[in-house]
Amino acid sequence: MSFLRSAPRLVVAHRGLALGVAENTVMAFHQALEHGADVLETDVHLSADGVAVCSHDPDLRRVAGRPERVNQLTAAELAKIDIPGGGIPSLAAVLDQFPSAPLSIDVKEDAAVQATIDAISRARAADRVLLASFSESRRQQLVRAFPTTPSAATSAQILPAFLRSLTGSQRLISQLMTGVSAAFIPPAHRGIPLATPRFIRHLGDAGVVTGVWTVNDTVQMARYWKSGVQAIITDRTDRAVATRDSLA
Repeated sequence: MSFLRSAPRLVVAHRGLALGVAENTVMAFHQALEHGADVLETDVHLSADGVAVCSHDPDLRRVAGRPERVNQLTAAELAKIDIPGGGIPSLAAVLDQFPSAPLSIDVKEDAAVQATIDAISRARAADRVLLASFSESRRQQLVRAFPTTPSAATSAQILPAFLRSLTGSQRLISQLMTGVSAAFIPPAHRGIPLATPRFIRHLGDAGVVTGVWTVNDTVQMARYWKSGVQAIITDRTDRAVATRDSLA
């Protein structure tokens, strides 16, 4: 059974739990697991020496206050950057550091696809990762490398499925979700609510694990879970776990 089906309500730690440390660091992931996260989530860019590294942004301004782009530094240089939590780790280091933790991997650029595939292969982690990207082309490349590994729907599936949901076309929604295991959706898109009870129900009927990102408010967490959402993607694992426990 896929780890996505391991519990009826999953807490997905969005870039770890960055309390007192920087996001996407080993310490952020460690804190998330300590507070009960079911799945870690990270983002991948490519370093100057061709290594997949855990960074949401293409540059270091927000996280480290530095002007360089991620692809201008080697993986070793990125790992030594002085930020709370221990520097910017490689994907391989995170897979090695947390050998039993499920990991959702959002590949942010075309250049990082092969390095991500290499890191997953070397770690023999294909059975504990979720392949994700905002790009359908990148998702397809990842799936070709790991055909039995679960992948998450991109906007190429989600937005058309939402429009079909408005007309109640379950058959077409199920067709759009063919080949994906999860649909992680934002609460709204360009001001239009997406995470509606109707759409959540239709996605569930299509057989995919449905999650909402990024939710940090406990009232919203409870509301989504009660509406049938199976996963909350959050910056606050601590709050999400407490909220889930209160609903049990």
